[in-house]
Amino acid sequence: MPLPAEESGVGEPSRRVGPAATVGDEAGDADLRVPVPAGVPEALAPLVHVVRAQQLALHATLALGLDPAKPLLIGTQLRLPASTQTVEPASAVVADVATVRASLDHWAAHYGVDPHLARALAWMESGFNNSMVSPAGARGIMQLLPSTWDYVTTVLIGHAVPSTADGNVQVGVAYLRHLLAAFQGNERLALAAWYQGERAVRQQGVLNVSEVFVADVLALKQRM
Repeated sequence: MPLPAEESGVGEPSRRVGPAATVGDEAGDADLRVPVPAGVPEALAPLVHVVRAQQLALHATLALGLDPAKPLLIGTQLRLPASTQTVEPASAVVADVATVRASLDHWAAHYGVDPHLARALAWMESGFNNSMVSPAGARGIMQLLPSTWDYVTTVLIGHAVPSTADGNVQVGVAYLRHLLAAFQGNERLALAAWYQGERAVRQQGVLNVSEVFVADVLALKQRM
């Protein structure tokens, strides 16, 4: 998730899916290998399974009345619910890929950002899942914090933006354009600033924790 330009320090990572992430091939993982929505490149199919697995785990955690942001202590007794809700189909977990890609491409062209970079960042942040909310409160396809949203709409865009999937993409791409301009088009520094904050990059350089995020996004860029 990005931090607004006026903030510093390392942003708490949201749920991220990197190109190296996979789901095991053992029999116990077979139920997680749901059909991949139409429009997803074959090379990205493993990432869809990871997003799906995370969604299933979150459903189970909430069904048990647990806080997903807190560790589960050894010996904790769990009370299984009498019934559980039906898990959403895969198409609800991963947003309509074609629609999201079209939105990303539109706003990338509007703001002069490489569409492959915008797609890679969006996939890294949420797997194109606009319903995702991180423990830190980052929301949507681009995983934007409320403070980032306010900064971009008030300072960079200059008007309100609807809280829709397309609006989330617009605000995210507008902020990415700002960071690219702030670092003279250097994608590595711009992505690091997205992850840890613009001021933190200027004061401390790219932190080790950001290097992994940056490398993953740039690797994804070559495949999207």
